[in-house]
Amino acid sequence: MPAESVMYLDLWHGKCRHVEVVTDRSARTPEFVISAPLPAWKQVIGKKSTRFKPWSRASLNYRATCSRL
Repeated sequence: MPAESVMYLDLWHGKCRHVEVVTDRSARTPEFVISAPLPAWKQVIGKKSTRFKPWSRASLNYRATCSRL
């Protein structure tokens, strides 16, 4: 597994319109970025954690463009 994997998700009003594995991080400029180590993502995707628990433990990191903050 690579040291870092990047996915771009186009989410709009609760629907996922597009998913893309990005090989060049600079190819996209998303408004929101959520990053986390693999174990945290496994908990979220596997529904082994509530939606807010990873945020409160700071295992998920969030960044937004200034216009969205």
